[in-house]
Amino acid sequence: MSPHEVAAEQARRAALRARFPATNFATFRDRPARQWHVPGLLPVGAQVSLVAGAGAGKSNLALDLALHISQGLPWAGLAPAYDPLYSEDYAPSVLYVDMENGPDDLEERRGALRAAEGVDPERFIHQWMPDLPGLDTAAGARALTDMLDGWFIAEGDLLVLDSLQRLTEGPEDKGDTMRAYYRHTAAMLRRRGITVLRTDNTGKDESRGARGSRAKQDDVDIEWSLRRTSSGLTLRPTKNRTGVAPLAVEADMGTLPDGRPVVTGYRCAQAKTDVTIIEREPRDALLIALADDVSAPRSGSGLTAHLGWGKGRTARERTQGLLDTLAAEGLAENRGEGKHPRWYVTAAGKDAAAEVRERDEAEA
Repeated sequence: MSPHEVAAEQARRAALRARFPATNFATFRDRPARQWHVPGLLPVGAQVSLVAGAGAGKSNLALDLALHISQGLPWAGLAPAYDPLYSEDYAPSVLYVDMENGPDDLEERRGALRAAEGVDPERFIHQWMPDLPGLDTAAGARALTDMLDGWFIAEGDLLVLDSLQRLTEGPEDKGDTMRAYYRHTAAMLRRRGITVLRTDNTGKDESRGARGSRAKQDDVDIEWSLRRTSSGLTLRPTKNRTGVAPLAVEADMGTLPDGRPVVTGYRCAQAKTDVTIIEREPRDALLIALADDVSAPRSGSGLTAHLGWGKGRTARERTQGLLDTLAAEGLAENRGEGKHPRWYVTAAGKDAAAEVRERDEAEA
């Protein structure tokens, strides 16, 4: 090859490397601790599916979640956990694509939910029956990209798709439909760092997750299976990449003018313990699986936790393993320093901030 040809080939390859850069793992190591819109339920940047039978209340739950998140409010008693560098009044923007609810149902639900009272229409953007091609097509992905850009939905914000089966064109029982959805839309949303909450229907066997192709589970980080109970809802993870545990949620009820019952808000049974995790350094502390009833103080590690245990053995073992991991991290970082561990977990009735101040003063 002539010098001119060599230079041209080098330039071509440099352009290709710029188009397909190698992963810089240092950027992953420097990332802050995992952030949560709702601890133990909805991680920031994750793709999450909420599946339930018809009429179980998934749209109402998704709407209430979206209203709280757009205002930076705790949902069901579970306070958001964002980057400590964010301002105290930080709240993500939410784009809610609603292909399910009729105008009357939507207005009744929105009007009944307490969180709707202070909503900012510039931060909670509701799209009712938008003219979107299927998101399993290139045209649908382009249209959704335009919608996201038009409303400045970016990294850390939330997109709600209610519901997935109304937003795809291919057959619901064919894996190719979901593979096309991932290729055109889900991969784009993941690259942008946008949190996705999508609703879907279960089939006849609710334990098998979303109706149709099992490929619906492939691209999500968490799939929550929702069931109604006498006092509210239960949420059980049927696909789980983040170590979340089942949640029990109680519904606050009111009545419509015609006397029909309506949900006005939710309370998480786990939140009764009012567990507060104080991070003196950014860390992923919110891995602890909370359920109900039993206090479990850990001795000899400097980590004290007031936690609830679930009835299932798996939840118990998961919680114990997470506690052991946190205790080991605290000991490893503080061994030989003569200081308290960096983790402080306090229970109901405790002034967590005052506790940390007192310990810091004792160390000084």
